[in-house]
Amino acid sequence: MVTDVEEEANKNHVKVTVHDFLEEVQLTKQDKTWRGYKIALKYFQESCDKTHLEGIQRIDLLRFSAFLRDKKKLAPRTVHNKFACVLTFLEAQGVSKLVGKKDRPRFVGQEVEIYEEGEQRPTGDITVKGASTLRLLAPLLRGSRCG
Repeated sequence: MVTDVEEEANKNHVKVTVHDFLEEVQLTKQDKTWRGYKIALKYFQESCDKTHLEGIQRIDLLRFSAFLRDKKKLAPRTVHNKFACVLTFLEAQGVSKLVGKKDRPRFVGQEVEIYEEGEQRPTGDITVKGASTLRLLAPLLRGSRCG
């Protein structure tokens, strides 16, 4: 039998709240979203030794960002996304305003060239592995007939 004291102690325990949060995400979101949160929160627990939500401070989130960058060797965009997942989790638990805008990991978005309908991509832009084979097969793939 769980006493009120034990229940209260578990209420804000990081492992318990992560488990409950992930269960809710699994029931309400797509599998891909659940897996993203699961990995981000696993990494957060690896980087932070705090056992209760009340103990988590700004410095723990800064350390988490450095952990992702330096120990896990993740790209800036991935660090940003995992950091955002952890912030979402903390805010769902009522823990908010731990970091400012300047504390969040930054990344430079990659500009993508957009082609309008009717515009043809220059064939020299192909950088896919096996592109030379693709150029040789292109006439066959267009459905043109011989003879």
